[in-house]
Amino acid sequence: MGGAGFIGPGGAEFCGMLLRTLRLDSAMTVLALGAGLGGAAELAARASGAWVEGVEPEDTLIRHANRGAGESAVAWRTHLRRRDGDAPDLGLHRFDAAFAMGWLHARADKATLLAAMAAALRPGGQLLIADYVRSDGPPGPLVEEWRKHEPAAGHQWSEPQYREVLHALGLEMRGCEELSATLVAMIAEAWERVRQALHLEPPEPSEARALRDEAALSAAQSAALAAGEVRFLSFLAHKVEG
Repeated sequence: MGGAGFIGPGGAEFCGMLLRTLRLDSAMTVLALGAGLGGAAELAARASGAWVEGVEPEDTLIRHANRGAGESAVAWRTHLRRRDGDAPDLGLHRFDAAFAMGWLHARADKATLLAAMAAALRPGGQLLIADYVRSDGPPGPLVEEWRKHEPAAGHQWSEPQYREVLHALGLEMRGCEELSATLVAMIAEAWERVRQALHLEPPEPSEARALRDEAALSAAQSAALAAGEVRFLSFLAHKVEG
């Protein structure tokens, strides 16, 4: 639904809007954690000329991403690899910028992953985290409905949790933007395009089941976002020098 190289709604348009806050350029080396099918890594390289390393834990996704990477005009500026084991080996002071989009909310090991990203940044490096963030208090009924379709959604952090951990890791917050309404609109637009395409070419039974599951998840996400039980926030932080 997100378009070639992307998982989820928004696709290249939404990703590009988020990436612009990093002000990347061709002299930079960039980390994309939770790279998925590689769309965000490729977009970052194409838009800025930066060297981008994408890290993804799912074997199936990384195989598909690498299969399509050779067809990209910026394939030589991107490298996609699998993250092995529980503790990510991202190195020390290797990157000028790092980002994770729509991925950390489903991870129970967020603190470990954020620590690895912070360590991998050079002093003065930029970190962008854009993701679903729960409101304060216990999960509401719409979040519980979401968890029926994505059990890992129960791992969402609150905004204060992100701020506290990023500060403890030596990262200075430079901005926090809410994009919930934008994402809800993009989810609706994406499914309208799917509906129109299916009207012209009905799916096979197996594909139809997968689409029904994805539609149910998207509906649950949109309802939780619209009601304010969950927000989609973009955090921009810089690693303190010295």
